[in-house]
This record gives sequence, structure tokens and C-alpha cells, in this order.
Amino acid sequence: MAGAPVDFGGRVLPNPDNLQPTLDTDIKPNVEEPSGATMSIENYRTPRITKSPSKGYDRIENAHLGHPEMSPIPKHSRKVQYPTGHIVAFSDHLTPEEFDKAAKVAWQKIKEQ
Repeated sequence: MAGAPVDFGGRVLPNPDNLQPTLDTDIKPNVEEPSGATMSIENYRTPRITKSPSKGYDRIENAHLGHPEMSPIPKHSRKVQYPTGHIVAFSDHLTPEEFDKAAKVAWQKIKEQ
């Protein structure tokens, strides 16, 4: 068998069809570049930059920050530390009754572990 060095530790497979190796970087993508595409600006809101003379800095309005399609992550500032050392955070939008019930359910789950 020709082609493999003497100290090659891998498996050498037969190549009866004499296929040549091809690297991934040698493959030409079968994708056409778009031509004649135009951008729609119907829904675009231009950010406005205004000067704030009293504060001495520029103020940017209507700027798209983050991902507007994603809802904001609710705040979880209510934290309870249980006797086992577990700390569980609960959402701020819970009423006192819902918070009490959720804390008790969490304690039951911790005890079951």
C-alpha cells in the first residue's frame, strides 16, 4: 500500500476508485448573490440626537437598544435563604400570598432532594 508513512498510527483504507481527497475549504458554495435588492425604509425610526444645554451632553432618542422583540427579564429581588443553605430568588410581581405559597413550595422541593 502506497501513500501512508511507515510510522502512521491510523487506519489505511483501500481506495479502489482512486478518489482524490477534497478539503472543506476547496468546495465552492452553491449560493447565488442577490442582485437588484432594495431596502425598505417604511418602518425605520431615525434616532434623534438633541443637545442638552443645562447638562452639557447629547441626548439620543428613538434609538433601538437590545432586542425589542424579546420581553424584559422580570426582576427577582426577593430572596429567601433556607436552613439548608439554599437561596431561592422569587419574582417581584408576586403578591404577598403568592410569594408565601411559592416559598413554601420551594422549601418542600428542597427537603425532597
